[in-house]
Amino acid sequence: MAVDADAAARDAVERTLAAADEVLRQHVPDKGGTCWGCLELWGRLAPYPCPQATWAIAVRAKFGSGQGPAPPN
Repeated sequence: MAVDADAAARDAVERTLAAADEVLRQHVPDKGGTCWGCLELWGRLAPYPCPQATWAIAVRAKFGSGQGPAPPN
């Protein structure tokens, strides 16, 4: 028996993953370990990983496949 999740919930996960991917494209470390995205977007010197990159990494770790969290081992 297959149980499918709510389509709106799947769409929300997909949008969140897309946002996380965009954050990870923008917030990358420069040679000195400063977040390039924070410097370019806000003129802020922040060490990498900045809070935005940390959020995006956590989202990808939890929902990387787009299917939701993995079951506990």
